[in-house]
Amino acid sequence: MQQQYQKIQALGAEVIAIQRENKDGPSGLKRTARNSGARFVVAGDLGAKATGHYSRGGFHTYIVDRQGVIQAVLTGRKFDRPTGQQILARLKSVLPSNEESKDASTNAAGTGPGRG
Repeated sequence: MQQQYQKIQALGAEVIAIQRENKDGPSGLKRTARNSGARFVVAGDLGAKATGHYSRGGFHTYIVDRQGVIQAVLTGRKFDRPTGQQILARLKSVLPSNEESKDASTNAAGTGPGRG
């Protein structure tokens, strides 16, 4: 994911990784973000209080537009998650054409967790 992050940002999108499992709680989340070198936001939903409603047991990636509408879902499992390249390709497929994105930059998409 880290390798594709600048390309994702260049499309006007952002990455927010949400981690649901960390036995060390918030300090573990900070350590994970630091150790991975993540330059994107790493948030936590320990116990899956919010994410459990839409992602049960998976390591899915959601592409969400600025209005909060999910535009695409890339499904994954713990050892078979969507790659940064797959996320970038799917993001490009749901973005407006280049002409439209120049005129309406508010239509950019955001992405969820994944790896690259």
